[in-house]
Amino acid sequence: MTVIRKRHDFIVGPENDYVDKGLVYKTNILIHKETLDVTDEEVAEDNRLIDNVITCKESKDLAVANSSAKIAALGEARDVFTPYIRSRRSKIMSHPNYTKAIGIDLGFDITYTNQDTKDMQPMASINLEGGYPAIKIAKQGTNGVRIYSRRNGETKFTFLDVCNSTKYIDIRPKLDDQLPELREYTFYYIIKGVQVGKESIIYKINL
Repeated sequence: MTVIRKRHDFIVGPENDYVDKGLVYKTNILIHKETLDVTDEEVAEDNRLIDNVITCKESKDLAVANSSAKIAALGEARDVFTPYIRSRRSKIMSHPNYTKAIGIDLGFDITYTNQDTKDMQPMASINLEGGYPAIKIAKQGTNGVRIYSRRNGETKFTFLDVCNSTKYIDIRPKLDDQLPELREYTFYYIIKGVQVGKESIIYKINL
């Protein structure tokens, strides 16, 4: 049995929790503004970016279920806000008046849970980028995944590659450029090069 330590903090999480924590930060940074020497300009930029995330999420929620445009807009808003708030967090935490209590109040506290890897099952999503399958992978505290694939109804999955990041693009050419091609993928998590956990569900995409 292998147990890994999973990190939980303000920067990541489900959409509702992400927005709720943004609202908590937006309210409580005003309480600690003077203590941390936070400027009005910094607060204004905090609010602008948090409000952008909230606006995009509300727009997505009102849109047709699984609207790719709204999901992409929320993703882009988070992609902008996440590195920004990480930088802000570092600046705030380095302030001489910063305390752990303030960090908890702002949602900057980092917690960990233990998870037995035997119960872990990779989750992914696949879209076409430039005509190639682009696989986004939730690493969940692991080192990445082993990717297995089959094409056009092959009976067996074969090992394709190891992905140590959160995105993998399958750039293999089609078996026949003139015909449609079904690609299927399945994944296993890896930790320190060792395959762990359960096999993922089968993900499919047509080229």
